[in-house]
Amino acid sequence: MHEASDADYAPGELKMKVNGYKPGTKVQINAGQFTSGGTKDMISIILPSNEVVEVQKKYLDVAI
Repeated sequence: MHEASDADYAPGELKMKVNGYKPGTKVQINAGQFTSGGTKDMISIILPSNEVVEVQKKYLDVAI
């Protein structure tokens, strides 16, 4: 299981289907990677199942 502090991850949602989760699913997004990466960069996210996966930034919506 992945453990992250609240400061490292920000709430967000998917804009595409990922591992069976539909667009609009609430996820935790690595805030540092999101703010510094380009739109095609892979960003670590935590799915509702606590699984950590990499998704392209352009497929994520986040409020930082």
